[in-house]
Amino acid sequence: MNTPRFISLPFTLDDGCVNELTEALADNLNIEKILELVPELSATIGCAQNHPAHCMDVFTHIIAVIKGLPNDKILRLTALMHDLGKVSTKLVGDDGFDHFWGHETVSAEMAEQIMIRLGYGNALTEFVKLLVKYHDYKVDIAELPNAISFFGRQFIDNIWSVNEVSAFCESITEKDAGILVLNYLFMHQISDLDAHSFEYAKRKRPLIDDLFNSLENEK
Repeated sequence: MNTPRFISLPFTLDDGCVNELTEALADNLNIEKILELVPELSATIGCAQNHPAHCMDVFTHIIAVIKGLPNDKILRLTALMHDLGKVSTKLVGDDGFDHFWGHETVSAEMAEQIMIRLGYGNALTEFVKLLVKYHDYKVDIAELPNAISFFGRQFIDNIWSVNEVSAFCESITEKDAGILVLNYLFMHQISDLDAHSFEYAKRKRPLIDDLFNSLENEK
């Protein structure tokens, strides 16, 4: 399946004091360095996901998602952080399968702590935190305009207020901001799906493709 066109941010979000993690996530992953900088990732190694939708442990899944994305620091930082919360939220449901309810909220909190610790800029930290928090957000095509408005407001409230991007804020509408956020979100969801079981990905991927096409029509 073809990957829809990705639209990156029209400005650069500050890496802050360091860029070691960004460099380790680029091109050929330096997994040893990533584990050194983000020791929280080590806990995901061997964390099984006994569920029909999954075919990898959490660590292997995370690395597969990163590798499936363009070399964009926002996307790759989001992929690195998106399932860190699964370790502490894992439980076996009545159906006998593993579940990780609420992991996205825990992952977002962990992402914020990690990026602050590593010295990333506030706007970049807030954007990655936003994407991690909503990485499992399901959008219905009929509700896409509402989703655009919702994420446009989220972007304004959490990223526009940061001084380092304030100039850009004056030239973008809420709708454009929402489309931009959803573009990142859908790109992540595509790579995330591809790192699930084949049958699950095959069933869900057309929905994301349709959303991408509809997002193009909203511009």
